[in-house]
Parts: sequence; C-alpha cells; structure tokens
Amino acid sequence: MTFTPEPIDKWHILLVEDDADNLTMTAQLLRNLFKMQVHEATSGKQALEVLTTLTTPVKAILTDVSMANIDGVELRNQLRQRQEFNYIPIIAVTAHAMKGDREKYLALGFNGYIAKPIKEPGPFLKQILTAMKEFHDSHTQAAQ
Repeated sequence: MTFTPEPIDKWHILLVEDDADNLTMTAQLLRNLFKMQVHEATSGKQALEVLTTLTTPVKAILTDVSMANIDGVELRNQLRQRQEFNYIPIIAVTAHAMKGDREKYLALGFNGYIAKPIKEPGPFLKQILTAMKEFHDSHTQAAQ
C-alpha cells in the first residue's frame, strides 16, 4: 500500500509546546501557510486531555521535548501505551540540535525529528511528510 495523504488543508495536527512564542509561530505557520487545523497544548498533560476530547483524529503530533512535568518523551511513552493513539506519528520538535540528537530522539521512539528554530516552511513540511510516510510504511509492513 502506498502512502497518499489527503490534502494538507484537511489535516488536524496536535502541537504541544510550552513556550508561548514558539507555539504561536509554529501554529501560525501550520494554519496560515499550510491551512491545517491545529489543536494546541502547552504541556504533555494538556495534550493527553486534548486528544481524549477531540472528535476528529489527528494526523500527527508535533511535540516539544523539554517541558515541565510530562515532557515530550514521557508524552510519547504514555501515548504508545494506549491503543487508541498508536495510529498517530509523534514528531519531536526540539532545540536540541547537536550532532547525534536526531538519532537519540528517533531511538527513543519518535517517528520524526525537527530542530528548532524552524527557519524555512518547505523543509519543515517535508520533515513532517517524511515522518508520516515512514510511520505509515512501518505500520503497513508490520500488518502484512
């Protein structure tokens, strides 16, 4: 089966970010440039609450890694323990951008990695699409 996403203006994305400026900038980029439906959470705890109340499934979760209380890694771990959220790719969006950080977060189970600050919208969208395709492909192979 080939990965063919629906038009991105139909996507619902959960954006989890505790820094107000980063949340606003990223949400505006996703909404205004890509026309996505963006659901926001400022903590891992709030992300779990948002996910349980949404009536439309999200296509992906973009989460900051370094947050108080439930950080991005713990959020990812909690979501993977719940069957109803196993269909969602989880992408780390982080300022941790040193050599080896991408590999570190992928090894922790994230389906993608995006370094902050987000400088160019095109590569940002490509990174989201790549993570979603790889997630879809890995789940399709596992099901066969």
